[in-house]
Amino acid sequence: MKTFGLKARHPLLALLATGVILLPLLTGCNGGDSSNTDEAASHIERAETYTDQGQYRSALLEVRNAIKADPDNVDHVVMLAELYLDIGAAREAAELLEPWMEGHASDVALPLATAYVRLGKHLSARETLDQYQPQSPVQQTEASLLRAEALRLSGDATEALSLFRNLMENHPSNPQAVVGTLRAQLDLNQASQAVRTANDWLEQNPPEPQVRYWKGAAQYQENDLDGAAQTLTDAASELPASDVFLPVRRNILTLLSRVLTEQGKAVEAQVYNKILAEHQDTTAREQGEAAIAALQEGNVDEAKRILGDMLEMDPDNRAAALMLGALSTSTGNAEEGSRLLAENLDPETTPTPFLRSATMAQIDTGKREEALQTLERAMEARPNDNDILAMHGILALSFDDEERQTAGIASLQKAINNEPERTRLRLALAHHYITSGQPDAAITQLLEVARLTPDRIEALQQATRLYARSHPPQDTVDWLDGLAEQTPELEQNADVLAALVNIGVGNLAQARERLAPYQQTDSEYVKQADIELLLAETRAAVNAGNYETARAKASEAIGLAPNSLRVLLLPAAISQAEGDLDRALEEIDAAEEVTGKAGPTIIARTSVLEANNGTTQAFDYLFSQWQEQRRDVLIPPLLRLARSEGAEALGSVTQAWIEQQPQNPAANMARADWLVSDGQEQLAISHYETVLDSNPGNPAALNNLAWVLRESDPQRALALSEQASQKAADNPMVLDTYGWLLHLAGQNDEAIRVLEQAVALAPENEEISAHLEAAREAL
Repeated sequence: MKTFGLKARHPLLALLATGVILLPLLTGCNGGDSSNTDEAASHIERAETYTDQGQYRSALLEVRNAIKADPDNVDHVVMLAELYLDIGAAREAAELLEPWMEGHASDVALPLATAYVRLGKHLSARETLDQYQPQSPVQQTEASLLRAEALRLSGDATEALSLFRNLMENHPSNPQAVVGTLRAQLDLNQASQAVRTANDWLEQNPPEPQVRYWKGAAQYQENDLDGAAQTLTDAASELPASDVFLPVRRNILTLLSRVLTEQGKAVEAQVYNKILAEHQDTTAREQGEAAIAALQEGNVDEAKRILGDMLEMDPDNRAAALMLGALSTSTGNAEEGSRLLAENLDPETTPTPFLRSATMAQIDTGKREEALQTLERAMEARPNDNDILAMHGILALSFDDEERQTAGIASLQKAINNEPERTRLRLALAHHYITSGQPDAAITQLLEVARLTPDRIEALQQATRLYARSHPPQDTVDWLDGLAEQTPELEQNADVLAALVNIGVGNLAQARERLAPYQQTDSEYVKQADIELLLAETRAAVNAGNYETARAKASEAIGLAPNSLRVLLLPAAISQAEGDLDRALEEIDAAEEVTGKAGPTIIARTSVLEANNGTTQAFDYLFSQWQEQRRDVLIPPLLRLARSEGAEALGSVTQAWIEQQPQNPAANMARADWLVSDGQEQLAISHYETVLDSNPGNPAALNNLAWVLRESDPQRALALSEQASQKAADNPMVLDTYGWLLHLAGQNDEAIRVLEQAVALAPENEEISAHLEAAREAL
């Protein structure tokens, strides 16, 4: 049997297998003898007869029996696959043929590539054909037709049309060449040309239902309903009889029903609808609709139950499996969701939403490599799918691998070129450039986002922060002015940011001048800048001893932000500066009536208590508040007061902190440092190890642990110290530790070099100088 015959077999129709009755695939056994071969030949002869008569069920049974009798005969397998292709079961055909490619490519490549094409897997089709060498002109033609169709499926309809036209010229009677031409023309919206192409071919060749179907589709696209109805009716009448509802018949009747309905001929359309309904799996369809309805109502559990029932009845229902996998993933069952998605995922054809769910599930279950490979394959098959490009780009950038990051940048750039308004992708690129130390490239992307979203300030603000890192304030203001001149829609946000820059360096008059033109706007960004300016003006007035002005500015700020705690605490700060501590406490009470007790009010009250009664009362109050509320914001002032109170107080705080948050790196660092200072170096080791577990590159933890291990594990101590020196090459204390450990290890030449660097950074540090002298004396 040939893969491209003149019957209803072709790789160009979008065939549906729904409703087709398939017999289970055979798992063959090994071995055989001449009697088995003769028996197989008899089955094949009968199968060919049944096929010619359109009796596919019987033909399938006979070929299966032939395979059972002679399981090593690839010709029988190919015949079964071609029957599957005839009845629209392309997936079954592919699964049957795939194991035979190795060693039998010359026999199975063409039907396997045909199956892949019908499944929409153009990449797999091309890869299969690359392993095939045609042995005859007929095979060459079939391979060329498949390559042209694979090209069309890849999205290059123009090039595919050129190839199909060339095949039509060389093989004018081949129906697949004209069908491919018609489909490519329709892809390019050339419906009128497609009608002419079909008419010319039909005038020169015998009737062919496939060609009439695509002619009818072209007429329908042109809104020629009368012509389409007649063409499709003729196509239906030309279909051969069969005991299976063939895909070409389904396609013709489906489109004919639609045309008749749009013509207002509902009664005639109903005749065809009834035929179609008789050959559909209505139970599966109804269950699918019920699952979707449950989801629309927010009943996820019911949808999962229905989909589970569908899979129990039909384990091969990939659509149900993908839906259930996506739902399982979204509801927290990542392992089950990942399994279902992975087992039923086809990177070439799986719809993008399911592909997204599958890759997210793989990432959530620690399978980032597999997720990236899935996306790479999907991107290869669908190179212009922006969602796939975006997913690949973002995931690839998360790898600490320059080659992958380069590929990720390329994917994101391509997606951005396709859809320049995709600001999220530009932000992802900007984030990568920031983390990889390329601020200029990050600024470029952020400015593009700012221009695309002129009503938002965040992107421009982030770009300004990056620019300000390497430029003085006035240069930053001038840069913002230049942006506003180039892009007038950014002028207001640029002025707001210029005002904030001026506030940061104390140029309050210039900041007020910048904000003045926008006082009548409703911009939240202007309002926030006004608040920052009033806060700065309040502090300036307090520092100048002008408390009346300070209170006026504070009152104005409270009017703009009546629920902002830092604004509400301004009066208390002014009273404290004036020395009126009782009034300050009353004003803190008033702020707490609005916002409740919070970290800032506790800190403010602590500050007043310290000013009024000294550190002991302030420490006792703050320690009790932290033990009661466990607010992390209280830790820095609590540690400061504890250090003032002495070693015992600091030990109590660090012990309480580590008991409350045993894995907190800051808590472990503080506790370890205290233990070292208290002479309990061995107890500090586990705490430094905990810090390094969460942040292996922490230079302070590396340095301090190295020092603690200098005697018990000098080899590891030296390695840790070297890492610390690489992380903090400008820290004299870190270099001192490394240099001293080199000296202890007998590497005095290197120790002197490192210690000389430390002395240069801290020439007044007597301990470092003593270490350098000791190393020199050891030579």
